[in-house]
Amino acid sequence: MTEELVIDGARVASASGRTFDSINPATGALFRTVAEAGAEDVDRAVRAAARAFEDWGQRSPIQRAKVLFRWADLLESHVDELGLLETRDMGMAIGDARWCVGNAAAVMRYYAGAVDKFFGNTIPVDRDGVLLTFREPIGVAALITPWNFP
Repeated sequence: MTEELVIDGARVASASGRTFDSINPATGALFRTVAEAGAEDVDRAVRAAARAFEDWGQRSPIQRAKVLFRWADLLESHVDELGLLETRDMGMAIGDARWCVGNAAAVMRYYAGAVDKFFGNTIPVDRDGVLLTFREPIGVAALITPWNFP
C-alpha cells in the first residue's frame, strides 16, 4: 500500500503517480512506499490552503489559538506512535524522536499562546496624523524544508 499525499483534507495520489520507497535504516527493510509530490501537487496544496485561509483569516485570534492548542494536544497524545514512525523512517534514536514530537507540541503551544498577544502599533506621523498597524494573517506560503537526519 502506498502512503498518499494529504491535500485539502483528503489522501490523494501524486499527480505524476510517482512513488518512492522509504527504507528502515536499522533493518534495511522497506518501511513504506510513499507518493512523490511534484510541482503540480504543491500547486494543488497551495490552492487548497488558499481556500482554507478564507475561513482561517476570518477567525478571531482566540479561535486560531484553540486550533493550535488542539494540534499540540494531538501531538502529545500520539508522541509514542509518532516517535516510533520517525525512528523507523529516518533512523533517529527513539528518545530523540519523541523529544522532536514533544518539541513540535511546545512550538504549537508557544504560537497558540502568542496569537492573541501580538498587537499592531500606533505611530505618530506628521501633522496631527496617526498611523495604525495591524498584525493579521495575510496569506499562504509553500516551503521546502530540509530533513537531514541522521
